[in-house]
Amino acid sequence: MTVPIAALRLMAYDQVLAILLCILACVVVVDATRAWLRVRLR
Repeated sequence: MTVPIAALRLMAYDQVLAILLCILACVVVVDATRAWLRVRLR
């Protein structure tokens, strides 16, 4: 199922920004946890 570009344009920009921020936060948390575990288990 392909999403037309117009549908993406209709989506609110603050929604897109919120989704991107959530993804970024998840990546940062996972990366920090992996680094902490790597140091702890060494």
